[in-house]
Amino acid sequence: MELDELRRSIDSIDTSIASSLNRRMHLVCQVAWLKEEQGLEVYQPEREREVLRHVREIGSEESSRLGHEAMVFIFERIIEVSRIIEKKGKFERPEGTLFIPSGYAYDRTHLT
Repeated sequence: MELDELRRSIDSIDTSIASSLNRRMHLVCQVAWLKEEQGLEVYQPEREREVLRHVREIGSEESSRLGHEAMVFIFERIIEVSRIIEKKGKFERPEGTLFIPSGYAYDRTHLT
């Protein structure tokens, strides 16, 4: 495969990932509404452990290039953004899309 062809394949996968994340966040909103109706807390530690256990298993499979630590790291970020949406600590642009304010930060020291 040529470099350009590989990059086009990566771009296609990135599009798929972004689309999947958007679909996931739409579901997160539905979960938030149901939790609110049922008087449940946003933070559900057992559910988060369940999700991370699941992705850890996926990352531990022989065919995984990421490995379980990287997979968990990525999903911790996804869960973090999901929780922001659920807590309604979100900021919406006029067209209704989520954006994280510049003052929002999480500990990135482990990335360096």
